[in-house]
Amino acid sequence: MPTWPKKYSDDTGSGSNGGDLGWQKRGTFVAEFEAMVYKLETDQISPVLETEFGFHIIQLLERRGNIVHARHILIKPQITDEDLKQAETVMDSVRRLILDKRMTFSGAVKQFGDKNTPSFHNDGRVANPRSGNTFFEVSDLETSIFFAIDKLEPGDISAPIAFRGPDGTRYFRLVQLQSRSKPHKADLKQDYNKIQAAALEQKKAEYTERWVLEKLRNTYLSVGDLYRDCPNLQPLLNLGQSVRP
Repeated sequence: MPTWPKKYSDDTGSGSNGGDLGWQKRGTFVAEFEAMVYKLETDQISPVLETEFGFHIIQLLERRGNIVHARHILIKPQITDEDLKQAETVMDSVRRLILDKRMTFSGAVKQFGDKNTPSFHNDGRVANPRSGNTFFEVSDLETSIFFAIDKLEPGDISAPIAFRGPDGTRYFRLVQLQSRSKPHKADLKQDYNKIQAAALEQKKAEYTERWVLEKLRNTYLSVGDLYRDCPNLQPLLNLGQSVRP
């Protein structure tokens, strides 16, 4: 095994180093990999193991309590255009099952979804990273999703949408429009999270402003001629700080 990783492994990080992963503690590896490596005896080689990254062969080099030193060979399956077409066909069939009420969207997520995505554990609901809730403004949406749902009514499901994950892996996804809010004045019932976030930001700004003004009372301030008449600086200059050109 020592020379095999350099020749066969698709792990660009460890492959050139003989597959050596160094000393690692629990929680470092994905669940399937970690479960296997902690079952091995020193110098033992595992059977072929599949994880989200591909197929592995693992060798445990040494173990010290909950810290292991291992190496592996990783082979990533090659995804062909035919594979992608087949995946799209499967997704379209899943969409039809949901539309025909032979399967719920939540059930489809559990049966066909990628368990490594955050939405898998939330019945497919995607969290908006800006607000933390599951509501999106138009500007928050990916372009492909916006055009896919632009003409949908609440409850409708898009056709399969192709996209790439952070690691470049190609996927297909279905998007269901659950609700659509019309333009309206902000109110606590519909916009509580936005109002909460705005209030928090306002408090942060007020605190920061008070902190800056307090520090300026004990700070030497120098303002050049070019900026001395700036109206935004007048409150600072009026604090009685020493000013020089």
